Amino acid sequence: MAEHGPGRRRGAVGWAGAWSAWVLIWALSACSPIAAPPTASPSAPAAIDFTAPGRAVWALDELIQAAGSARAIKVELDATSASLSVVIGQQAETWAWRDGVVQAVESDTAYVGQTIFDPRRFDLTDLGRLFRQAEVWAESAKSQRLHIVEYADGQVYMTVTTTPESAPVFFRSDGTLVRQLDLTTAAGLAVGLADAVAGRSDVLAIGLDPASGGVWADRLGRPGQVVRTLRMPRLPARQIEREETVDGPTFDPAWVRPQAIASVIASLERLTGHSPTDGLSWVIGPVDQDGPPLMVFSLGGQEVRASLDGTILSD
Repeated sequence: MAEHGPGRRRGAVGWAGAWSAWVLIWALSACSPIAAPPTASPSAPAAIDFTAPGRAVWALDELIQAAGSARAIKVELDATSASLSVVIGQQAETWAWRDGVVQAVESDTAYVGQTIFDPRRFDLTDLGRLFRQAEVWAESAKSQRLHIVEYADGQVYMTVTTTPESAPVFFRSDGTLVRQLDLTTAAGLAVGLADAVAGRSDVLAIGLDPASGGVWADRLGRPGQVVRTLRMPRLPARQIEREETVDGPTFDPAWVRPQAIASVIASLERLTGHSPTDGLSWVIGPVDQDGPPLMVFSLGGQEVRASLDGTILSD
């Protein structure tokens, strides 16, 4: 028994010491503050997706607020950037989103008398929708960018471009697409004529320009001036002024029927032996001072006349 007693005492002392050490560690840890988890190092602000519904409008409002003006001459937007150029006094200033904040930036945009507009009247509620529509017509979605800027004659449109460059796609301020037109069909002619006539009730003549492929309408401008409004197949209507004194009569363009024009065009290959794609031109207007307006088609060196209802008057 004497041989085993000391061994048992040593084991008891070792166990008791271990228990005391554990209790001490627990007590100290309970009284000490727990270390906070490591924090992530700061990173650059996340890019804002301006193509999400509502984001482009929000971005524009922030730009206008920073600039202190909505007298814009240019707006540019893509998926991750936005900028606004406004006129302050007679100078252009540009504000843009940079690293998630709005700030004044250097720009080569200058005010040289171009149209000043309020960008808030343009429908930017869904930039992504505009980009998707533009992709269909441009057949490209590479680096799409939307511009709001004067197109011509004081008219401001939204335009979507791509890089590498494809055909620009235009939108009106309400977000409707300026569609590509087939001016050999009644549907295409109806849109083209409406854009060229622009609501007027008196024109000198209406016709098709073979060089541009666009439909035009001539009207009287100031004394000694004629104003031509041209609507090309892929571009919005624009005006071209020329100095010319015209004494001829005018007529109401509402008399012109797109279906009648399309019907005659469809018969031209049979009548002339030439395809309408071979340099077709036509003019609608009074042939003489007292006569009614007629439609005169020229194709392949031949002329075909028709009444406004599409009746062929000569082969």
